[in-house]
Amino acid sequence: MSIEQSNKGALIQTTHLGDILVRRLILFTVVILFILPVVWAMLPALSKPIHGLELPESVDLGVVQAGDMASGSFTVCNRTKNTASLWGFTSGCGCIALSKLGLGKPVALGRDSKVTLSPGEILEVRALMSVQASPSGTMHQVIRMATDVLGRSEVEVAFTAQVRFGVYP
Repeated sequence: MSIEQSNKGALIQTTHLGDILVRRLILFTVVILFILPVVWAMLPALSKPIHGLELPESVDLGVVQAGDMASGSFTVCNRTKNTASLWGFTSGCGCIALSKLGLGKPVALGRDSKVTLSPGEILEVRALMSVQASPSGTMHQVIRMATDVLGRSEVEVAFTAQVRFGVYP
């Protein structure tokens, strides 16, 4: 084998090695410039603790005859990493009664009631509303509850019923 042939093989091998290095450098650049910033932006969301109470904004009690009682329920879930308390269950009128549902008898919830929820615990609340005649045909009441969850001093749930008048089959 001549020196010229030996140098040619080395040149081919060096060129092949150079191509591999260039490809790796391009891949590294793509990762640094495009993928890493996306992952970096997602890190706060991935490590951020879940905060807050999960509860509905409103509960539809359906169509109810004026003068009847409408019943509905909703749940409150503690999505924080700490205990959360709810107290001072109030409404704009005395037409709504709330009760805490559980394993035993329902427990009335009112202005002086306090409920403490462990992280992940769910409170099931039943509401009974005495449906009054309404000129608009819709009765709307809001329940408010004080809370110690960070960033919120009060939460509320609205109850709506479509009021029927007269006798229907």
